[in-house]
Amino acid sequence: MASFCLLAATDEEREDELLLLLCYKDNSNSGDAFNFDELSAEACKKLFRFEKDDIPNLCTALGIPDSFEYANAVAARDAPLLNCWHFINGSVRPLCRPTTIQRILFNGHKRVHAIKFQSIVALNGLVANMYGRIEVRNHDAGLLRESSICEELQTYMTTPADYIYVIYGDPAYPMTTHIIKPF
Repeated sequence: MASFCLLAATDEEREDELLLLLCYKDNSNSGDAFNFDELSAEACKKLFRFEKDDIPNLCTALGIPDSFEYANAVAARDAPLLNCWHFINGSVRPLCRPTTIQRILFNGHKRVHAIKFQSIVALNGLVANMYGRIEVRNHDAGLLRESSICEELQTYMTTPADYIYVIYGDPAYPMTTHIIKPF
């Protein structure tokens, strides 16, 4: 299908669509958890540029802990939430004005042509989850629904003892069991 779209977009009038199509990458995720122990030596070298046996030594040298407890880090900064571990937000990234698909990429709120991303960010600034390259007409709540992150939160953010971890979102996000917001 993608090769047909690429072929159909090769005339001069559709240059912007061709560029957008070339930049598009399927951002779906299988949801499989990463397991370092099951990683082959070749895959480790390709992914991390280090031999598999050297990774534990590198972690020790850099002082990387075995596990990260983000909810404790949030609480340590005098936050009233003891179970909050990440923050979710939608971002609008401006583009140059396209010639053919202006209506799809126009954001009336920001008054620019743009694309939109949704990210879940940890306290240390690392992006834990990124969903996007979506047309900007979608609201943050629509991005949340499309990304199906709520289902993943229900699966992974409730402990066997029924302790629920939450992420903090701005007022544009709906209040759910795993997403809290102000007001």
